[in-house]
Amino acid sequence: MPQRAPVLVALPVGPDPDPITPARRRRLRVAAAAAAAWTVFLHLVITSPPPHM
Repeated sequence: MPQRAPVLVALPVGPDPDPITPARRRRLRVAAAAAAAWTVFLHLVITSPPPHM
């Protein structure tokens, strides 16, 4: 299988590391939102009182 050439989406602005690409930033944002949702869900499950029967 031939190697694909990397696609430059964001160009480096200096000697620092390359800036984060928009696709990677989007994946990071989605992962952070999912982690936050799980944190809220677990917090509510742990702290809610048991159901009354």
